[in-house]
Amino acid sequence: MSAKEDRDIKIFKKTTADTDTEELLREAAFINRQRANGNIPKAKKVGELLADPDLRGCFKRAVAELGIDDSVLTQNVLIQAYLLRYFVTQTVLHLKLSVRLLSACAVNAMYDKLIETSPQLYDAVCEGSAFTLYNLCLREDEPARCAGEHFATLCEKEDNELLIALGEKLYCEYFDAVVDVIEDFDFLSD
Repeated sequence: MSAKEDRDIKIFKKTTADTDTEELLREAAFINRQRANGNIPKAKKVGELLADPDLRGCFKRAVAELGIDDSVLTQNVLIQAYLLRYFVTQTVLHLKLSVRLLSACAVNAMYDKLIETSPQLYDAVCEGSAFTLYNLCLREDEPARCAGEHFATLCEKEDNELLIALGEKLYCEYFDAVVDVIEDFDFLSD
């Protein structure tokens, strides 16, 4: 066929608007199914429960198991423990609630509740660079150990083995506690 004959051939494609509309309808149907099967309200409830700074006594248990003296628990160490706790919580929510919609609902509900109950703690979570450092640990073979090392650094005690051990222990304790909270709810698959 010559180039001259090609000019008469018309190819009809779906418009971007048609594709966008179809995608929006699929997403809306998915959201409605998640709401109808109870997953969205469950995700919000999980998030609200996980806003509790104590999170099933993880911090007190880790401190007791490691035999850490109260003199080590400076204001900065306590703040860094909270930051690690909310980082781990957010990470586990994204890992275990594999549907992005549900993890986003849970994370948003957690932070909304934290704003309501402890705005200063929420501000500390938002202002620090801790999440950036802890994110690097997710690529490591031993993320808990890496988190412990960054925890000690953020506590301004970079080589303090006790604080490294506390950070590592807290990472594991928080991780397991968040998984337990999620498993307490019976999320349905789509």
